[in-house]
Amino acid sequence: MGPLEAVDHGGARSLGAPRQRALVAALIIHRGQSVSTDRLIDALWGERPPASAIKIVQGYVSSLRKALGADVLVTRGRGYALDTVRCRFDVERFESLVAEGRRALADGDPAASAARLREGLAVWRGPPLAEFTYEPFAHGEIARLEARLGALGDPHRRGTAAR
Repeated sequence: MGPLEAVDHGGARSLGAPRQRALVAALIIHRGQSVSTDRLIDALWGERPPASAIKIVQGYVSSLRKALGADVLVTRGRGYALDTVRCRFDVERFESLVAEGRRALADGDPAASAARLREGLAVWRGPPLAEFTYEPFAHGEIARLEARLGALGDPHRRGTAAR
C-alpha cells in the first residue's frame, strides 16, 4: 500500500497518465466487482465528463490491457473488473495478516500475533491512494484504510519506515 503500482515478475508496469491510473484505482477499490463504464466516468470526471468519455475509457482499458495483460483487466457485462485470481493486492495481504494476528492473539499466542501484525504493517509504503486524496471516488476507501491502520498504530506517523 502506498503509491499505486503494478508489479509482476518482470518488474513494475506502467499504469499511464493520471486519469488512467485513477481508473485502475477505482477498479482496485471495487475489486471483485464489475464497475460500469458510467461509474468509471463519474469517478474520472465527476459531473463534467467530456463528450468523448466513453471512448477515452475504452482507450484507457485498451492501454492497460497491453500493460497488464488482457486476462487481468476483463470485461464483465457492461463494465470492467480486475481478475482477482490473477491479481494480488497489498490491501488484501494487509487485511489477511491483521486477521491472522488477531486470531493468534485470541488463541493466546501474542508473539505470533505481533509477528503477523508487523508483517501487515510492512506492506505499507506510504499513505493509501495518496495520489487520489482529492478524488471523491477514493475518499471512502482512504478513510477505511487509514482507520484500519490507525487501530494498529501507524508507523508513518511516528516517522518510522514500514518497509
